[in-house]
Amino acid sequence: MNGTEAPVSVREADGFTLGGGMDVSLGTVRPADRVVLELSGVSTQPPALADEVFRMLEPAQMSYVAKDRAWGVVSSGATGGELIGGLRAAGLPEDLLAAVSEVA
Repeated sequence: MNGTEAPVSVREADGFTLGGGMDVSLGTVRPADRVVLELSGVSTQPPALADEVFRMLEPAQMSYVAKDRAWGVVSSGATGGELIGGLRAAGLPEDLLAAVSEVA
């Protein structure tokens, strides 16, 4: 930031709605400060849907059978309503379905 490094911290994904990332602390910045923030090595491409859903499924407290069925739906390439319907049929709990629907 303006030629100096700003503090950066890693933010872990919460497993349901917030993906992992990083936070850059700039402190108080006013438009008149004309701050320039340069980032290098940053990818703006979101993670693949299967990766996002896997991060939600892995820690979920549910039967392994339902988890395996759910992963089968995800790895089939299903998207949108087909994905959500398949996950519901696989036995995913409603709170997990809601989280998946936010990223799907």
